[in-house]
Amino acid sequence: MKKSALILVAILLLSISISTVTIATEKISVYFDGKELTFNQPPQVMNGNTMVPLRGIFEELGAEVKWDPEINTVKAYKNEDEVILKVGSTTAIVNGAEKVLDQPAVVANGSVLVPLRFISEALNKEVKWYSEENAVVIGIDPVNFSRDIVTNEYGDTKPADFILSDGWHYYLDDDKLFRVRPEGHDREVVYEVKGYKMLIQDGWAYIQYYDGVRRVKLDGSLSQHIVQDHIYDFDISPEMLVYSDNNNESSATGNLYRTNLDGTDKRVLTNNRAFEVNISGEWIIFEKVHHPGFEFHIYKIKNDGTEMQKLNTDVQGHLTIVAGDWIYSAHNELYRMKQDGTQFEWLTDYSVKNPDYESYNVNTAINIHQGWIYFVTKSHEEEVPSKLIKMKTDGTEKQILTEHPEYNSFQDVHVAGEWIYFLLDENNEHIRYRMKTDGSTSPEIFENTIEEK
Repeated sequence: MKKSALILVAILLLSISISTVTIATEKISVYFDGKELTFNQPPQVMNGNTMVPLRGIFEELGAEVKWDPEINTVKAYKNEDEVILKVGSTTAIVNGAEKVLDQPAVVANGSVLVPLRFISEALNKEVKWYSEENAVVIGIDPVNFSRDIVTNEYGDTKPADFILSDGWHYYLDDDKLFRVRPEGHDREVVYEVKGYKMLIQDGWAYIQYYDGVRRVKLDGSLSQHIVQDHIYDFDISPEMLVYSDNNNESSATGNLYRTNLDGTDKRVLTNNRAFEVNISGEWIIFEKVHHPGFEFHIYKIKNDGTEMQKLNTDVQGHLTIVAGDWIYSAHNELYRMKQDGTQFEWLTDYSVKNPDYESYNVNTAINIHQGWIYFVTKSHEEEVPSKLIKMKTDGTEKQILTEHPEYNSFQDVHVAGEWIYFLLDENNEHIRYRMKTDGSTSPEIFENTIEEK
């Protein structure tokens, strides 16, 4: 079900008079993509169903609504989406398909409440219930929630050497997996293992090195060498690990594989070398190189190896990352498009604004975290500094976080909680820095923030 369709239902229900009830229960908090929402009427539990208010979730979205009083029915539509709902019914028609509500909508203290499951289906986002916090989480977990989830489940991060999980920063350095509290104390070695980037899920760190992928228990009790190929890139989901190999000298040849999370049931998905691998539901989105000219274009393929499709025909892809319904990539400038290849739009125009510097472009890093995209711009011209920038994923609210005079300065930009980590080249040595994602602190050398025991 499309997001905009539910938006129509939300606005529709807010304008309809339904039998009113007055209820009271323990407060239930609601978080949407990491942000806590506030409502005039908090969520309630009714007949075993968690009922949530629609206004706070969809208040910034709109649709055209038509009311037919003769049949007590509303038709609402936006773009190509249409919703038909009859007051008092437990069903809604969304884009021609019937959707069933677990319980009819009700009005509590002037606010319309609908079942949580309907929100989940309509938004096409995972909805979780955290009993300890008495909270509903839609989409991305709040930073202060201690949960092991796939760190790039919603495109928040690519495989990284810094990841926040369960209140710890896990990072790879000096052939070891470390963990340290974000404040810099309680650093300890989890396991001695070589690696340069990882993902964390369900108590395991999946660590990439030149000889494949190992997974290490976060308590340090077990290590398994689950993939023994020379791999270029990988991603994980709750069901599988997907990776591209690097066994051939030619950058245009290779395979894309999937395995179970323990490395069993290895299958070839396509005989194409894949770059920037992203799992998104039943699809795998990646870059594929074309000869001649070594042009990179974005493709997607089902996770069973069927229905491979080329998504962009005119624009190359670079540093591709998936967040929600959107694919973000760069070809000199940053752009995005829907996962079906539609609604292509440019997000930056740095080369246009700097006509004297033809090589000025978005490069070296793209990462997305809780509605913000972080990226680096640079130019081959010596007088133009490289810049680390953040902006909203729709291209608005650009903010320069910091800059550096060297051309190839910023590398490996990753976000962990409220901190952004990156490498700077200094005297032919990579130094790890960090700063707050809101730009409120200046860059500081990460190693200097750690309190030794």
